[in-house]
Amino acid sequence: MVGITKNGCHLPTQEADCQYEEILEFLKKHPSTFKHAIYEKAGHLMLKFSGRREELRNPRSSIKAEIDINTINGVGNYLEKLSKYSSVTWFGPRLEPLVSEREYLKLGCNTHFAPTEKQVTTYNQLDTDLEKFSDNKNWRYVSQIKLVNFDFSTDFGDCNRLLWLDMNHFSKEGEELFGKRFVLSELLR
Repeated sequence: MVGITKNGCHLPTQEADCQYEEILEFLKKHPSTFKHAIYEKAGHLMLKFSGRREELRNPRSSIKAEIDINTINGVGNYLEKLSKYSSVTWFGPRLEPLVSEREYLKLGCNTHFAPTEKQVTTYNQLDTDLEKFSDNKNWRYVSQIKLVNFDFSTDFGDCNRLLWLDMNHFSKEGEELFGKRFVLSELLR
Protein backbone atom coordinates (compact mmCIF):
# COMPACT_ATOMS: atom_id res chain seq x y z
CA MET A 1 0.00 0.00 0.00
CA VAL A 2 1.36 3.39 -0.99
CA GLY A 3 0.13 6.88 -0.20
CA ILE A 4 0.63 9.40 -2.97
CA THR A 5 0.03 12.79 -1.49
CA LYS A 6 1.60 16.19 -1.17
CA ASN A 7 0.90 18.33 1.85
CA GLY A 8 -1.74 20.97 1.07
CA CYS A 9 -3.00 19.29 -2.13
CA HIS A 10 -6.70 18.58 -1.97
CA LEU A 11 -9.19 17.70 -4.68
CA PRO A 12 -10.49 19.51 -6.58
CA THR A 13 -7.40 21.44 -7.58
CA GLN A 14 -5.80 22.85 -10.71
CA GLU A 15 -2.48 23.52 -8.98
CA ALA A 16 0.43 22.31 -11.09
CA ASP A 17 2.36 21.26 -7.97
CA CYS A 18 -0.32 18.74 -7.01
CA GLN A 19 0.06 15.18 -8.22
CA TYR A 20 -3.46 14.23 -9.24
CA GLU A 21 -3.11 14.83 -12.98
CA GLU A 22 0.33 13.20 -12.95
CA ILE A 23 -1.20 10.08 -11.43
CA LEU A 24 -3.82 9.92 -14.20
CA GLU A 25 -1.18 10.45 -16.88
CA PHE A 26 0.96 7.69 -15.36
CA LEU A 27 -2.00 5.31 -15.28
CA LYS A 28 -2.87 6.09 -18.91
CA LYS A 29 0.63 4.93 -19.87
CA HIS A 30 0.71 2.01 -17.40
CA PRO A 31 -2.93 1.00 -16.94
CA SER A 32 -2.32 -2.24 -15.03
CA THR A 33 -0.02 -0.75 -12.38
CA PHE A 34 -2.61 -0.60 -9.59
CA LYS A 35 -5.35 -3.12 -9.00
CA HIS A 36 -7.09 -0.90 -6.50
CA ALA A 37 -6.98 2.71 -5.31
CA ILE A 38 -8.32 3.92 -1.97
CA TYR A 39 -9.18 7.60 -1.70
CA GLU A 40 -9.63 9.37 1.62
CA LYS A 41 -10.36 13.02 2.36
CA ALA A 42 -10.76 14.73 5.72
CA GLY A 43 -14.37 15.64 6.45
CA HIS A 44 -13.68 19.28 7.32
CA LEU A 45 -12.38 19.77 3.77
CA MET A 46 -15.84 18.91 2.43
CA LEU A 47 -17.68 21.30 4.71
CA LYS A 48 -18.12 25.08 4.67
CA PHE A 49 -18.03 26.58 8.15
CA SER A 50 -19.55 29.91 9.17
CA GLY A 51 -16.67 30.32 11.67
CA ARG A 52 -13.66 28.37 12.91
CA ARG A 53 -14.30 24.64 12.54
CA GLU A 54 -13.33 23.83 16.13
CA GLU A 55 -16.31 25.95 17.24
CA LEU A 56 -18.43 22.99 16.13
CA ARG A 57 -17.39 21.42 19.46
CA ASN A 58 -19.02 24.21 21.43
CA PRO A 59 -22.70 23.33 22.05
CA ARG A 60 -23.54 27.03 22.57
CA SER A 61 -21.86 28.15 19.36
CA SER A 62 -24.03 29.35 16.50
CA ILE A 63 -21.54 28.02 13.92
CA LYS A 64 -23.05 26.30 10.95
CA ALA A 65 -21.43 23.71 8.72
CA GLU A 66 -22.79 23.07 5.24
CA ILE A 67 -21.87 20.34 2.82
CA ASP A 68 -19.54 21.75 0.14
CA ILE A 69 -21.11 20.20 -2.95
CA ASN A 70 -18.55 21.79 -5.31
CA THR A 71 -15.72 19.99 -3.52
CA ILE A 72 -17.65 16.72 -3.49
CA ASN A 73 -18.42 17.03 -7.21
CA GLY A 74 -14.73 17.75 -7.88
CA VAL A 75 -13.69 14.63 -5.99
CA GLY A 76 -16.34 12.62 -7.82
CA ASN A 77 -15.10 13.83 -11.21
CA TYR A 78 -11.57 12.77 -10.35
CA LEU A 79 -12.62 9.36 -8.99
CA GLU A 80 -14.62 8.78 -12.17
CA LYS A 81 -11.44 9.37 -14.23
CA LEU A 82 -9.37 7.21 -11.88
CA SER A 83 -11.88 4.36 -12.09
CA LYS A 84 -11.01 3.91 -15.79
CA TYR A 85 -7.62 2.51 -14.73
CA SER A 86 -8.26 0.88 -11.37
CA SER A 87 -11.05 -0.20 -9.11
CA VAL A 88 -11.62 2.58 -6.58
CA THR A 89 -12.88 2.79 -3.01
CA TRP A 90 -13.73 6.13 -1.45
CA PHE A 91 -12.97 5.61 2.25
CA GLY A 92 -15.24 8.19 3.84
CA PRO A 93 -14.22 10.77 6.43
CA ARG A 94 -13.88 9.99 10.10
CA LEU A 95 -15.48 11.87 12.96
CA GLU A 96 -12.78 14.42 13.75
CA PRO A 97 -12.20 15.39 17.40
CA LEU A 98 -11.37 19.02 16.46
CA VAL A 99 -9.18 19.45 19.55
CA SER A 100 -5.99 21.40 18.88
CA GLU A 101 -2.66 20.45 20.41
CA ARG A 102 -2.65 23.79 22.24
CA GLU A 103 -6.04 23.10 23.82
CA TYR A 104 -5.04 19.55 24.74
CA LEU A 105 -1.87 20.78 26.46
CA LYS A 106 -3.69 23.64 28.20
CA LEU A 107 -6.52 21.49 29.60
CA GLY A 108 -4.39 18.43 30.29
CA CYS A 109 -4.40 14.81 29.23
CA ASN A 110 -6.97 13.77 31.87
CA THR A 111 -9.63 16.05 30.37
CA HIS A 112 -12.55 14.14 28.90
CA PHE A 113 -13.08 15.29 25.32
CA ALA A 114 -16.31 14.30 23.63
CA PRO A 115 -17.85 15.46 20.37
CA THR A 116 -20.98 17.58 20.58
CA GLU A 117 -24.29 16.50 19.14
CA LYS A 118 -23.83 19.17 16.43
CA GLN A 119 -20.41 17.75 15.56
CA VAL A 120 -21.68 14.15 15.37
CA THR A 121 -24.77 15.18 13.37
CA THR A 122 -22.68 17.22 10.90
CA TYR A 123 -20.20 14.42 10.20
CA ASN A 124 -22.88 11.73 10.05
CA GLN A 125 -24.85 13.85 7.56
CA LEU A 126 -21.72 14.31 5.44
CA ASP A 127 -21.15 10.54 5.53
CA THR A 128 -24.77 9.84 4.52
CA ASP A 129 -24.61 12.40 1.70
CA LEU A 130 -21.35 10.93 0.38
CA GLU A 131 -22.84 7.45 0.47
CA LYS A 132 -25.86 8.63 -1.56
CA PHE A 133 -23.62 10.62 -3.91
CA SER A 134 -21.59 7.47 -4.57
CA ASP A 135 -24.62 5.34 -5.52
CA ASN A 136 -24.40 4.01 -9.08
CA LYS A 137 -20.91 5.41 -9.58
CA ASN A 138 -17.82 3.58 -10.79
CA TRP A 139 -16.37 3.49 -7.30
CA ARG A 140 -17.38 1.98 -3.99
CA TYR A 141 -18.00 4.09 -0.89
CA VAL A 142 -17.07 2.72 2.55
CA SER A 143 -18.08 4.65 5.66
CA GLN A 144 -15.09 5.07 7.96
CA ILE A 145 -17.43 6.34 10.68
CA LYS A 146 -19.42 3.10 10.64
CA LEU A 147 -16.44 0.83 10.10
CA VAL A 148 -14.23 2.23 12.87
CA ASN A 149 -17.12 3.10 15.22
CA PHE A 150 -15.33 5.80 17.23
CA ASP A 151 -16.13 6.11 20.91
CA PHE A 152 -14.52 9.28 22.20
CA SER A 153 -14.86 8.19 25.81
CA THR A 154 -11.94 5.87 24.99
CA ASP A 155 -10.85 6.92 21.51
CA PHE A 156 -9.41 10.34 22.17
CA GLY A 157 -6.57 9.14 24.34
CA ASP A 158 -5.38 9.71 27.88
CA CYS A 159 -2.16 10.43 29.74
CA ASN A 160 -0.75 7.04 28.69
CA ARG A 161 -1.38 7.33 24.97
CA LEU A 162 -2.26 10.05 22.52
CA LEU A 163 -4.35 8.78 19.61
CA TRP A 164 -4.58 12.04 17.63
CA LEU A 165 -1.76 14.34 16.51
CA ASP A 166 -4.01 17.30 15.90
CA MET A 167 -7.62 18.12 15.11
CA ASN A 168 -7.98 15.37 12.49
CA HIS A 169 -4.82 13.22 12.07
CA PHE A 170 -4.09 9.99 13.90
CA SER A 171 -0.90 9.55 15.91
CA LYS A 172 1.15 6.38 15.38
CA GLU A 173 -0.75 4.80 18.31
CA GLY A 174 -4.02 5.93 16.77
CA GLU A 175 -3.13 4.36 13.43
CA GLU A 176 -2.37 1.08 15.18
CA LEU A 177 -5.54 1.08 17.31
CA PHE A 178 -8.01 2.22 14.66
CA GLY A 179 -6.34 0.18 11.93
CA LYS A 180 -7.17 -2.98 13.88
CA ARG A 181 -10.89 -2.15 13.69
CA PHE A 182 -11.21 -2.90 10.04
CA VAL A 183 -9.88 -5.45 7.63
CA LEU A 184 -8.10 -4.01 4.60
CA SER A 185 -9.79 -6.57 2.36
CA GLU A 186 -13.09 -4.88 3.33
CA LEU A 187 -11.90 -1.78 1.47
CA LEU A 188 -10.63 -3.73 -1.53
CA ARG A 189 -13.77 -5.71 -2.35
